[in-house]
Amino acid sequence: MTQTTLSSLPQVHALDPQPSSRRNGKIARLPKETRDMINRMLDDGIPYHVIIDELGEPGEGLNTQNLTNWKQGGYQEWVKNQERIERARAQTEHAIDLLRETDGAASVAKVVEACHMVGATQLMEALLEHGDDAVKKMLVNKPDTYIRILNAVCRLSDSGIRCEEHNLLEERKVNQARSS
Repeated sequence: MTQTTLSSLPQVHALDPQPSSRRNGKIARLPKETRDMINRMLDDGIPYHVIIDELGEPGEGLNTQNLTNWKQGGYQEWVKNQERIERARAQTEHAIDLLRETDGAASVAKVVEACHMVGATQLMEALLEHGDDAVKKMLVNKPDTYIRILNAVCRLSDSGIRCEEHNLLEERKVNQARSS
């Protein structure tokens, strides 16, 4: 069985949502590595003047107001993205744990169960994050996308029902074999 690591899973890396309008402040114009360093230092509660000093050359020309503005905008987006990444990691780890319970002989039922858990959780999070208004707006502006999502939910539900029926049938066979 191939060893699966979190870094090899595309859904963990694909969580870099693009904001509706691109930031254009001093910090937003810095390289991503520098912005990430600033975000980590803000996350650690490091004082602004220390952050500017720690940045060295990339921090030249920055002031505490730039960091205040960034903390209210770009940093908040970064925090939300980190939370999404962590949720996806937790979901994926749970799915991997379910598959590991099979000792390398993953049954179709366990794979389907793991996929349903991840898919259902992600759909629910999207609905909670964006709310009913986003769904209504999508229905009006992008009915084809709305229908595709509904079809995906229906397919998930249908395959879940078929999986459950399969599990019940297998369980009956085992019980009949025991009673024979």
